[in-house]
Amino acid sequence: MEEEQLRTDISDLAIERKQLQTKTDQLQNSNSNLTAERNQLQTERDQLRTSNSNLTVEKTQLQTKTDQLEASNSNLTAERNQLQMEKEQLKTNISDMALERKQLQTITDQLQTNNSYLTAERNQLQTERNQQKMEKEQLRTNISDLAIERKQLQTITDQLQTSNYNLTAERNQLQTERDQLRTSNSNLTVEKNQLLARILYLESPCETGWTYFSYRCYILKREPNSWNESRGVCQSLGADLVVIDTEEEQQTFISQWSEGGWIGLSKENQTWTWVDNTELCTGYWVPGHTNSDSENCAVFLRHANPKTTWQDYTCDTGHYFMCEKNIQHY
Repeated sequence: MEEEQLRTDISDLAIERKQLQTKTDQLQNSNSNLTAERNQLQTERDQLRTSNSNLTVEKTQLQTKTDQLEASNSNLTAERNQLQMEKEQLKTNISDMALERKQLQTITDQLQTNNSYLTAERNQLQTERNQQKMEKEQLRTNISDLAIERKQLQTITDQLQTSNYNLTAERNQLQTERDQLRTSNSNLTVEKNQLLARILYLESPCETGWTYFSYRCYILKREPNSWNESRGVCQSLGADLVVIDTEEEQQTFISQWSEGGWIGLSKENQTWTWVDNTELCTGYWVPGHTNSDSENCAVFLRHANPKTTWQDYTCDTGHYFMCEKNIQHY
């Protein structure tokens, strides 16, 4: 926008300069015409002076003739008077020419003054135009500098984008490696637990008659009792009815027993709760055996599908039962 404005201003200045040049040419032509007229008037004046001089000579000759020709005195006197009138007329003409010359001089002075003003204005316009040229060049320089700076910023942006892309790739690679390490760590943890379980198993951490699994000891009591009586027996052994809180415990361990029995799960206010006061999250029920209002205690049964081995019974029914207790390991 600024460059277009500069171009418009320069165009306007060029038009004004052309107009001033035209006026100057007109004034110069008028000045030349006036000078020619003045010269012509001066020539006519000189001619009149010459004519006047000639007339003076003739008058002298006539005066001599008058002296010589007294007979023609009256005629010569008349001629002299006529010449005298012409002389006065010439003087008047000369006075008028002097006045006109003075007027022409005044006009010439005015034209010179106007010419000086126009020259000063032209010089001022030239100075302004030069200043505008300098400002335009400065603007071009600024635009060039901004273009260079924009190019540099673009280069930096491209470099940052490349760096960001590389960092993203590195981050993704690190995340992949982290996930792999987590998986490896998880696998190593499982292996460690398995090895620890094997070591504990080999070291016989449980008492005689108890079976070890996942840092716990289990015993199936083949003494039919009610759910509450069974729990009391377990507690007297420093244990409690079994809490099945992992899928591994259900499918790998509990389902292997050839006989079933009470587990530490009972229902109150339609909510199944373990003996450690945690609510049931995942159940392994025989289909259709969880909604009876009178059967509020659970047993595990031998079943081909390890995910469907639980069944609800009335709590006073006599069943075998499984006790569970934690062991200390190092």
